[in-house]
Amino acid sequence: MHKIVFFGTSNYCQPLIESLRKNFNLLQIITKSSDFQLSYLTSLSADLFVVADYGKIIAEEIFTLPKYGTINVHFSRLPKYRGPSPVQYSILNGEKNSWVTLIEMGEKVDTGKIIKQLEYKINPQNHTTGSLYSELFKKIAADLPEIIKDYISGKLKAENQNEKEATYTKLIKKEDGFLELNDLIKALLGNEYSLVIERKVRAFDPWPGVWTRLPNGKRLKILKTHLIPNSLQTINYKLQTDLVQLEGKKPVSWKQFLEGYPEIKNQLNL
Repeated sequence: MHKIVFFGTSNYCQPLIESLRKNFNLLQIITKSSDFQLSYLTSLSADLFVVADYGKIIAEEIFTLPKYGTINVHFSRLPKYRGPSPVQYSILNGEKNSWVTLIEMGEKVDTGKIIKQLEYKINPQNHTTGSLYSELFKKIAADLPEIIKDYISGKLKAENQNEKEATYTKLIKKEDGFLELNDLIKALLGNEYSLVIERKVRAFDPWPGVWTRLPNGKRLKILKTHLIPNSLQTINYKLQTDLVQLEGKKPVSWKQFLEGYPEIKNQLNL
Protein backbone atom coordinates (compact mmCIF):
# COMPACT_ATOMS: atom_id res chain seq x y z
CA MET A 1 0.00 0.00 0.00
CA HIS A 2 1.43 3.36 -1.05
CA LYS A 3 2.68 5.62 1.74
CA ILE A 4 1.31 9.16 1.74
CA VAL A 5 1.79 12.34 3.78
CA PHE A 6 -0.99 14.92 3.66
CA PHE A 7 -0.48 18.68 3.99
CA GLY A 8 -3.69 20.56 4.84
CA THR A 9 -4.91 22.94 7.51
CA SER A 10 -8.63 23.75 7.30
CA ASN A 11 -11.58 21.70 8.55
CA TYR A 12 -12.68 21.31 4.93
CA CYS A 13 -9.88 18.77 4.49
CA GLN A 14 -11.52 16.11 6.66
CA PRO A 15 -13.23 14.13 3.83
CA LEU A 16 -9.96 14.08 1.92
CA ILE A 17 -8.04 12.86 4.95
CA GLU A 18 -10.54 10.07 5.54
CA SER A 19 -10.34 9.03 1.89
CA LEU A 20 -6.54 8.87 1.96
CA ARG A 21 -6.59 6.96 5.25
CA LYS A 22 -9.04 4.42 3.84
CA ASN A 23 -7.23 3.82 0.56
CA PHE A 24 -3.55 4.30 1.39
CA ASN A 25 -1.06 4.15 4.22
CA LEU A 26 -1.48 7.71 5.53
CA LEU A 27 1.71 8.24 7.47
CA GLN A 28 1.29 11.81 8.72
CA ILE A 29 -0.93 14.90 8.54
CA ILE A 30 0.96 18.20 8.41
CA THR A 31 -0.89 21.45 9.20
CA LYS A 32 0.25 25.06 8.87
CA SER A 33 1.17 25.11 12.57
CA SER A 34 2.96 21.75 12.56
CA ASP A 35 6.54 21.81 13.83
CA PHE A 36 8.58 19.33 11.81
CA GLN A 37 12.14 18.82 10.61
CA LEU A 38 13.19 17.97 7.07
CA SER A 39 15.00 14.96 8.46
CA TYR A 40 11.73 13.66 9.91
CA LEU A 41 9.89 13.87 6.58
CA THR A 42 12.85 12.20 4.89
CA SER A 43 12.75 9.35 7.39
CA LEU A 44 9.13 8.59 6.49
CA SER A 45 10.17 7.47 2.98
CA ALA A 46 6.78 8.49 1.61
CA ASP A 47 5.75 7.58 -1.93
CA LEU A 48 3.71 10.74 -2.37
CA PHE A 49 2.79 14.02 -0.67
CA VAL A 50 -0.72 15.42 -1.20
CA VAL A 51 -1.43 19.10 -0.52
CA ALA A 52 -4.85 20.79 -0.21
CA ASP A 53 -5.75 24.06 1.53
CA TYR A 54 -2.47 24.07 3.43
CA GLY A 55 -1.95 27.83 3.61
CA LYS A 56 1.85 27.93 3.34
CA ILE A 57 4.46 27.79 0.60
CA ILE A 58 6.21 24.41 0.60
CA ALA A 59 9.92 24.51 -0.15
CA GLU A 60 11.32 22.55 -3.10
CA GLU A 61 13.53 20.51 -0.81
CA ILE A 62 10.32 19.21 0.79
CA PHE A 63 7.98 18.69 -2.16
CA THR A 64 10.64 16.78 -4.09
CA LEU A 65 11.25 14.29 -1.26
CA PRO A 66 8.70 11.57 -2.16
CA LYS A 67 9.35 8.97 -4.83
CA TYR A 68 6.44 10.29 -6.93
CA GLY A 69 6.71 13.92 -5.90
CA THR A 70 3.84 16.04 -4.57
CA ILE A 71 0.28 16.47 -5.85
CA ASN A 72 -1.45 19.77 -5.20
CA VAL A 73 -5.27 19.97 -5.17
CA HIS A 74 -6.41 23.33 -6.57
CA PHE A 75 -10.03 24.44 -6.75
CA SER A 76 -10.25 25.95 -10.23
CA ARG A 77 -9.68 25.05 -13.85
CA LEU A 78 -6.00 25.95 -14.01
CA PRO A 79 -4.39 28.04 -15.31
CA LYS A 80 -7.45 30.13 -14.48
CA TYR A 81 -7.58 31.48 -10.92
CA ARG A 82 -4.11 30.64 -9.77
CA GLY A 83 -3.32 31.73 -6.24
CA PRO A 84 -4.93 31.54 -2.80
CA SER A 85 -8.60 32.39 -3.47
CA PRO A 86 -9.97 30.41 -6.45
CA VAL A 87 -13.35 29.59 -4.89
CA GLN A 88 -13.96 33.19 -3.84
CA TYR A 89 -13.14 34.43 -7.33
CA SER A 90 -15.39 31.80 -8.91
CA ILE A 91 -18.29 33.23 -6.92
CA LEU A 92 -17.33 36.88 -7.46
CA ASN A 93 -17.02 36.42 -11.23
CA GLY A 94 -20.24 34.49 -11.71
CA GLU A 95 -18.84 31.11 -12.79
CA LYS A 96 -21.54 28.53 -13.48
CA ASN A 97 -19.58 25.32 -12.87
CA SER A 98 -16.91 24.25 -10.42
CA TRP A 99 -13.54 22.71 -11.25
CA VAL A 100 -10.77 20.94 -9.39
CA THR A 101 -7.30 20.59 -10.89
CA LEU A 102 -4.64 18.20 -9.65
CA ILE A 103 -1.12 19.32 -10.50
CA GLU A 104 2.43 18.33 -9.85
CA MET A 105 3.81 20.81 -7.34
CA GLY A 106 6.50 22.99 -8.87
CA GLU A 107 8.75 25.86 -7.92
CA LYS A 108 6.19 28.59 -8.71
CA VAL A 109 2.75 28.53 -7.11
CA ASP A 110 0.05 26.70 -9.13
CA THR A 111 2.17 26.45 -12.27
CA GLY A 112 2.93 22.72 -12.15
CA LYS A 113 1.98 20.20 -14.81
CA ILE A 114 -1.69 19.20 -14.88
CA ILE A 115 -2.39 15.60 -13.86
CA LYS A 116 -6.18 15.69 -14.01
CA GLN A 117 -9.00 18.23 -14.23
CA LEU A 118 -12.50 17.47 -13.00
CA GLU A 119 -15.64 19.48 -13.69
CA TYR A 120 -18.38 19.24 -11.09
CA LYS A 121 -21.92 20.36 -11.81
CA ILE A 122 -22.02 22.59 -8.76
CA ASN A 123 -23.07 26.16 -9.54
CA PRO A 124 -20.96 28.56 -7.43
CA GLN A 125 -23.82 31.06 -7.60
CA ASN A 126 -25.87 28.82 -5.31
CA HIS A 127 -23.18 28.74 -2.63
CA THR A 128 -21.09 30.65 -0.16
CA THR A 129 -17.36 30.05 -0.13
CA GLY A 130 -17.80 27.84 2.91
CA SER A 131 -20.51 25.63 1.43
CA LEU A 132 -18.77 25.38 -1.96
CA TYR A 133 -15.47 24.32 -0.41
CA SER A 134 -17.33 21.68 1.60
CA GLU A 135 -19.01 20.26 -1.50
CA LEU A 136 -15.84 20.24 -3.57
CA PHE A 137 -13.78 18.53 -0.89
CA LYS A 138 -16.40 15.78 -0.69
CA LYS A 139 -16.33 15.34 -4.47
CA ILE A 140 -12.57 15.22 -4.85
CA ALA A 141 -12.24 12.98 -1.80
CA ALA A 142 -14.26 10.34 -3.69
CA ASP A 143 -12.27 10.69 -6.93
CA LEU A 144 -8.74 11.21 -5.67
CA PRO A 145 -7.74 7.60 -4.76
CA GLU A 146 -8.23 6.30 -8.30
CA ILE A 147 -6.41 9.33 -9.73
CA ILE A 148 -3.45 8.78 -7.42
CA LYS A 149 -3.25 5.11 -8.38
CA ASP A 150 -3.40 5.93 -12.09
CA TYR A 151 -0.75 8.62 -11.66
CA ILE A 152 1.65 6.39 -9.74
CA SER A 153 1.18 3.55 -12.23
CA GLY A 154 1.95 5.87 -15.13
CA LYS A 155 -1.51 5.67 -16.65
CA LEU A 156 -1.94 9.43 -16.21
CA LYS A 157 0.62 11.67 -17.87
CA ALA A 158 0.99 15.25 -16.62
CA GLU A 159 0.83 18.06 -19.19
CA ASN A 160 2.06 21.65 -19.14
CA GLN A 161 -0.33 24.49 -18.44
CA ASN A 162 -1.03 27.11 -21.10
CA GLU A 163 0.66 30.20 -19.67
CA LYS A 164 -1.20 32.50 -22.07
CA GLU A 165 -4.48 31.60 -20.36
CA ALA A 166 -3.27 32.18 -16.79
CA THR A 167 -5.24 34.44 -14.45
CA TYR A 168 -4.53 35.13 -10.81
CA THR A 169 -6.30 35.60 -7.49
CA LYS A 170 -5.07 37.53 -4.50
CA LEU A 171 -5.17 36.73 -0.83
CA ILE A 172 -8.46 38.01 0.62
CA LYS A 173 -7.88 40.46 3.48
CA LYS A 174 -10.19 41.74 6.18
CA GLU A 175 -10.45 45.19 4.62
CA ASP A 176 -11.74 43.66 1.38
CA GLY A 177 -15.04 43.10 3.17
CA PHE A 178 -15.72 46.83 3.59
CA LEU A 179 -18.69 48.18 1.67
CA GLU A 180 -19.47 51.86 1.18
CA LEU A 181 -22.85 52.66 2.69
CA ASN A 182 -23.92 54.60 -0.40
CA ASP A 183 -23.20 51.56 -2.56
CA LEU A 184 -25.38 49.40 -0.32
CA ILE A 185 -28.24 51.89 -0.48
CA LYS A 186 -28.02 52.11 -4.28
CA ALA A 187 -28.06 48.31 -4.52
CA LEU A 188 -31.15 48.14 -2.31
CA LEU A 189 -32.88 50.51 -4.72
CA GLY A 190 -31.63 48.56 -7.73
CA ASN A 191 -28.49 49.29 -9.74
CA GLU A 192 -25.31 47.66 -11.03
CA TYR A 193 -24.03 47.21 -7.47
CA SER A 194 -26.84 44.76 -6.65
CA LEU A 195 -25.26 41.72 -8.28
CA VAL A 196 -21.75 42.69 -7.18
CA ILE A 197 -22.73 42.95 -3.52
CA GLU A 198 -24.85 39.78 -3.54
CA ARG A 199 -21.88 37.82 -4.87
CA LYS A 200 -19.49 39.51 -2.48
CA VAL A 201 -21.57 38.57 0.56
CA ARG A 202 -21.45 34.90 -0.47
CA ALA A 203 -17.81 34.94 -1.56
CA PHE A 204 -16.70 36.43 1.76
CA ASP A 205 -18.72 34.00 3.88
CA PRO A 206 -17.40 32.76 6.31
CA TRP A 207 -14.45 35.18 6.10
CA PRO A 208 -13.86 38.11 6.14
CA GLY A 209 -17.55 38.95 5.84
CA VAL A 210 -19.06 42.11 4.36
CA TRP A 211 -19.66 45.20 6.50
CA THR A 212 -20.38 48.91 6.28
CA ARG A 213 -20.31 51.99 8.52
CA LEU A 214 -23.59 53.60 9.53
CA PRO A 215 -24.01 57.39 9.91
CA ASN A 216 -23.67 56.95 13.68
CA GLY A 217 -20.24 55.36 13.18
CA LYS A 218 -21.25 51.83 14.14
CA ARG A 219 -20.31 48.82 12.05
CA LEU A 220 -23.09 46.82 10.41
CA LYS A 221 -22.35 43.34 9.06
CA ILE A 222 -24.30 42.19 6.00
CA LEU A 223 -24.71 38.47 6.64
CA LYS A 224 -27.16 37.32 4.00
CA THR A 225 -28.74 38.80 0.88
CA HIS A 226 -30.59 37.76 -2.26
CA LEU A 227 -31.67 39.35 -5.51
CA ILE A 228 -35.28 40.24 -6.32
CA PRO A 229 -36.87 41.41 -9.59
CA ASN A 230 -36.71 45.14 -10.19
CA SER A 231 -39.54 47.10 -11.78
CA LEU A 232 -37.04 49.35 -13.53
CA GLN A 233 -36.40 48.08 -17.03
CA THR A 234 -32.76 49.15 -17.13
CA ILE A 235 -31.80 46.95 -14.15
CA ASN A 236 -33.21 43.41 -13.90
CA TYR A 237 -32.89 43.04 -10.15
CA LYS A 238 -32.15 44.78 -6.90
CA LEU A 239 -30.61 43.67 -3.65
CA GLN A 240 -32.69 42.36 -0.77
CA THR A 241 -30.88 42.29 2.58
CA ASP A 242 -32.02 39.35 4.72
CA LEU A 243 -29.79 39.21 7.77
CA VAL A 244 -27.59 41.87 9.39
CA GLN A 245 -25.69 42.29 12.62
CA LEU A 246 -24.94 45.58 14.35
CA GLU A 247 -21.69 45.55 16.31
CA GLY A 248 -22.29 44.28 19.84
CA LYS A 249 -25.72 42.88 18.91
CA LYS A 250 -27.17 39.57 17.72
CA PRO A 251 -28.04 38.95 14.05
CA VAL A 252 -31.53 40.15 13.06
CA SER A 253 -33.54 40.49 9.89
CA TRP A 254 -33.21 43.71 7.91
CA LYS A 255 -36.82 44.56 8.79
CA GLN A 256 -36.17 44.07 12.50
CA PHE A 257 -33.05 46.20 12.27
CA LEU A 258 -34.87 49.12 10.66
CA GLU A 259 -37.75 48.82 13.14
CA GLY A 260 -35.30 48.92 16.04
CA TYR A 261 -33.40 51.91 14.70
CA PRO A 262 -35.95 54.25 13.06
CA GLU A 263 -33.48 57.13 13.20
CA ILE A 264 -31.11 55.17 10.99
CA LYS A 265 -33.99 54.26 8.66
CA ASN A 266 -34.72 57.96 8.30
CA GLN A 267 -31.06 58.79 7.73
CA LEU A 268 -30.86 56.16 5.01
CA ASN A 269 -34.13 57.38 3.41
CA LEU A 270 -35.45 53.82 3.34
